[in-house]
Amino acid sequence: MIFIGSKSIGLECVRAIYEIKPNVLQGIITIDDQNDLRSRYNEFCAFATERDLPIYVADNRMRAEKILLDLKPDLCLVVGWYWLISTNILQAVPD
Repeated sequence: MIFIGSKSIGLECVRAIYEIKPNVLQGIITIDDQNDLRSRYNEFCAFATERDLPIYVADNRMRAEKILLDLKPDLCLVVGWYWLISTNILQAVPD
């Protein structure tokens, strides 16, 4: 599973997933939103680094979608994300 998210709620969710089933999480896609007061970018990076999880930082919607297509996950969870997910991407991930 690939997790896509940002903000506090996204961080809480990815932590809960890892706590419950650490082996299911294959990586995290986030955005560098450090200019936003609600940003948890540094915490996402620290979380991934401490657990040896790949973290991918997208600077726009197209880049996020390309990363996701390249990773070809079987499952994707999106929480606290900036952009709408296109229909093509929704159809590319089975669940």
